[in-house]
Amino acid sequence: MMYLFSYGSNNTAQLSDRLSHPVVTLPAYLPGWQRVFRGHSRTWGGGVASLAKKRGAVTYGLACQVSEADLARMDRYEGVPFAYQRHRVKIVIGETPTSAIAYIAVSRTFEPPSRSYLESVARTISEHWSGDHGRVTPEEIPIR
Repeated sequence: MMYLFSYGSNNTAQLSDRLSHPVVTLPAYLPGWQRVFRGHSRTWGGGVASLAKKRGAVTYGLACQVSEADLARMDRYEGVPFAYQRHRVKIVIGETPTSAIAYIAVSRTFEPPSRSYLESVARTISEHWSGDHGRVTPEEIPIR
């Protein structure tokens, strides 16, 4: 088993649906990386979340334990190898650094996300993290 780090639209319910079994998620963050929006999704009508290294940045999300078979299923949903690729990253769960898999977009072209996609990302983050006034809102997610 290994951890999968989710920072975009893959919330607990969506992960459970995609993997065809319940998942338990934990609050996790990725230091030294920032959330960016790359490529174009016809489904979402705009750019989708990816990660880019940036000193001092932190990306908040969630983590769940997955098997290699689970990752093979996720690869199909994430469009590996054409849209996303798997990368090993060092996340923090609680106070413990641990290795995880994150999907990072192949495209390096910025495209702003749609409002509905930002709402989905805000839901994912809000499962374990708070915004300025409670739940994370789409307005609190930097567009870059």
